[in-house]
Amino acid sequence: MSLQVLQNIHTPPAGLLPHELAAYLFGLAISSPLYAVSICQVIFYFRTYHHDSLYLKGTVYTLIVMGSIRFACLTHTVYTSFETLNDVLHHVDRPIICHENLFRQITLMMVEFLGASLSCIVQSAYVVRLWYLSDRNTLLAGVIVGLQFP
Repeated sequence: MSLQVLQNIHTPPAGLLPHELAAYLFGLAISSPLYAVSICQVIFYFRTYHHDSLYLKGTVYTLIVMGSIRFACLTHTVYTSFETLNDVLHHVDRPIICHENLFRQITLMMVEFLGASLSCIVQSAYVVRLWYLSDRNTLLAGVIVGLQFP
C-alpha cells in the first residue's frame, strides 16, 4: 500500500467534512424531486401565460437556468466526493490529483453562490410585485427589503 493511500485513509475528501458530505447528499435527495417540480412549473408557465411581460419571462428563464446549473454542480460535488471517499476506503492506489480537489471546491462554491443569488432574485421580484400591488408604497417595500437582507 502506498504512502498516499495510507495518508488518505483518515482524510475526508478535500473541502468536505463527513457530516457536510452527508448534508449535501441529503440535500441532493430532497432537491431532486423539487427540481423536477420546478421544471414542470416552468413548462406550465410558458404554455399558459403567453402575454406576460418580457421582464417576467426573462426572470423565470434566468431562475430555471441558474437552478439547473446549481443542481448540476451539487450533483457533481456529491458524486466526486463519494468517488474519492470510495477510493480511499477501498485502498485504491490512485493519487488524488490537485485539480480534482480544486474543481470540486469550485463547484461547491458555485452551489453556495448560485443558491444565494437565486434567493436574492426571487425575493427581489417578490418585493417588486408587492410594490406594484400596494400602489408603489415605498415604505412597505423598504420594510420587506430590510427584513429579507439582514
